[in-house]
Amino acid sequence: FVGEISTAGCGFVYPLEGRRFMQICGDGTVQVIDLDANGEESSRKRSKAFFDIDEDPVFDLALEKPDGWVLISFEGEVFEVTVDGNDIDVSRPWSLVSEEEAAEGWRVGGDQPFAFNAETGLLFALMHQGGPDTHEDPGTEVWAFNTSTQRRGYRIALDEPSGVIEVSRDADPLLYVSSGFPAAVQVRKASTGRLLHVIPEAGLTAGHVQAF
Repeated sequence: FVGEISTAGCGFVYPLEGRRFMQICGDGTVQVIDLDANGEESSRKRSKAFFDIDEDPVFDLALEKPDGWVLISFEGEVFEVTVDGNDIDVSRPWSLVSEEEAAEGWRVGGDQPFAFNAETGLLFALMHQGGPDTHEDPGTEVWAFNTSTQRRGYRIALDEPSGVIEVSRDADPLLYVSSGFPAAVQVRKASTGRLLHVIPEAGLTAGHVQAF
């Protein structure tokens, strides 16, 4: 045990390069705390508010990128948070769903509903049709996006709803889609969505998949 740091109103720990980490705060900001060589707080800073926790909160699942994290809201707004020195930059949001798709009820959902590959800039989301507060409902489709163009590349209809996806971290990534009980894991080529093979009965539950 090294010490204790009060982070009232902020939660979670998202590591950053060096001895620092990011948190999500209830006032719609993110907070970055720096630690010294003894593990004690040396400084902290906040971003400007960029989301409304009552109207459209962000998921606590953040997606790591080389210089920060990607945050996604319940309504599918994507924010890229970059931390450079003392500066916290939050990009203008872009949406996973068009106005027409939102009117049809398409939204993100699942236990592990996103995946991001920093090498290619590909972002994946489990999507379903539902109303507000269905952000934990499993996805019936996988949507793939290019974060550079902020456009969807493809969408895949799933034979069985899935609550968990993950993607490998290499330059030619594989996409993993877990569903069922016992869980089976689909292995797909991330760039195209093509199904390569299925790992049957990969575990008793589909609660989490980790790829390297």
